[in-house]
Amino acid sequence: MLKKIHVPLLFHYRECDSFTDYLHRQSLKGWHFKEFRFGMVFEKGEPQEKYYSAEVFPEGSEHDLRPDSDAIEYSGYCEAAGWKFLDGIRKFCVFERIRENAVPIITEEEKLANILKAEKQNWLLRYFPLFLFLVFYLPFMLLQHFSDIAFQSALLFIMLGFFLYLILSVGKGLSILLWHRRAKKALNEGHPISCKSRLHFLHVLEPLLLFALFFLTAYYAIRENSVSSPLLYVAALLTIPVFNLILSTFRPGRRQQMNIRMISALAVFILSITSIFFFNIPDSRPANKGLPEHAVLLPSDFTDAVPDPDAPPEYNYSESLLGSKESCSIWYTSSAYTDTVHHFDYTIYHPSYLWVRNFLWRQSPKDYSGVPLIWEDFSDNWSGLEAVKSDSGFGTQFRILYKNAVLDLWLDSSLKPEQISQIESRIFQIYSLSE
Repeated sequence: MLKKIHVPLLFHYRECDSFTDYLHRQSLKGWHFKEFRFGMVFEKGEPQEKYYSAEVFPEGSEHDLRPDSDAIEYSGYCEAAGWKFLDGIRKFCVFERIRENAVPIITEEEKLANILKAEKQNWLLRYFPLFLFLVFYLPFMLLQHFSDIAFQSALLFIMLGFFLYLILSVGKGLSILLWHRRAKKALNEGHPISCKSRLHFLHVLEPLLLFALFFLTAYYAIRENSVSSPLLYVAALLTIPVFNLILSTFRPGRRQQMNIRMISALAVFILSITSIFFFNIPDSRPANKGLPEHAVLLPSDFTDAVPDPDAPPEYNYSESLLGSKESCSIWYTSSAYTDTVHHFDYTIYHPSYLWVRNFLWRQSPKDYSGVPLIWEDFSDNWSGLEAVKSDSGFGTQFRILYKNAVLDLWLDSSLKPEQISQIESRIFQIYSLSE
């Protein structure tokens, strides 16, 4: 029979009354709160009707894993008022009533001020830095690198996680403001403030959602060979939760925490450098094997090209829920001029949704030096819905919009009308495009 259980602490500061009620209900079942260590620790005993008070200590820190000297001193005043201090973590302090005539530890006004201060600090520390980063980062990534992100499942899930975190941070901030507005209104009307949880089960969704996104990202990163070593990737992602587990178990003080974090960061850096320079970690990604077994568009389909033996072709394929992306890059020489090496590459996108296709088409690629290309209409020469062309010092790039695809084609020389017809005939045959 279990004599001790650990329960995750999922209560917010503005839910301290629900926290108090939960501890009381547990005591009626014979589970009595003992301490905070890897969550809340309850010991099995006889069912008793114990009364608790979960208070928010304003001088505490979000990094406190155990009560500091200020919290211990504060608990002395509370015991004189009839409340025995049991334990504390972050800004939470848990007391047990030891006298029937115990007076409230703080007034309703102080309670409101303490909770609001704690909730603001928690949001600023936990959500605001990443929120500020994502506000500027997500639009940049979506506008500049959408074609890379949309068709790789691992990157897509990472962006989805960032987007959900952004929504979550905004929702958390708004919920704090709404709670404060309701609590202040209650005080003005002479009523006690409400610090109970209405949708407490939703607190479990956040860690479950983050775990699901972590699992999916790791799965697709390994499946798509996006990392050189799957084991190292998983170990890196597990570093933070394992580190937090160790801290929550041993509960070091503020100064000890700082020292541990510095030592851990240094250890991770040293191990990373050591693994790179002294250990031969096999690369799990398959080497570039050139062209796939199925047919692709080749320079020989519209020129008298001869493959360059010194530069093997490069081929990449990726897919996600939004569609697929296939690219091919080939170096070749002309049968008439074998001393001149030409370069040809193309990327064809097969979006699963119309909005993805339209978003891709509105993006304007840049040349190899990063300069935006200047496009001119070239629709009369292609059978797609739209076609544009850009000439630069590096070559000529074409963009063609089809009903179910977008084609990017780059050559270091211009194309004749008959060559365009040969190219379209070939890609229609290979990819089943719709005009």
